[in-house]
Amino acid sequence: MKTILKFCQPAVLILFLVAFFSESICGQRTQLLRQPTIHNDQVVFVYANDLWKAQTDGSDAVRLTTNQGYESLPHFSPDGEWIAFSAQYNGN
Repeated sequence: MKTILKFCQPAVLILFLVAFFSESICGQRTQLLRQPTIHNDQVVFVYANDLWKAQTDGSDAVRLTTNQGYESLPHFSPDGEWIAFSAQYNGN
């Protein structure tokens, strides 16, 4: 039993340190990409309550909004020139 405890203590310590440092290095937890809308080879999605646009292969990501409120439900216009979305700024 003592042998098992001697083996487990370093393993638990290592797991704790990895979890602690990965959180402090990253600064924040991953926020999922949500509500994608696609037009041809472009996708607009919500990430961290802002709108982002990228190529469907994941390249050329560009942040479209940086407001204090949050944006949601993006949709391309039929010709792909415009993006309609809902937003909440300064309350309701």
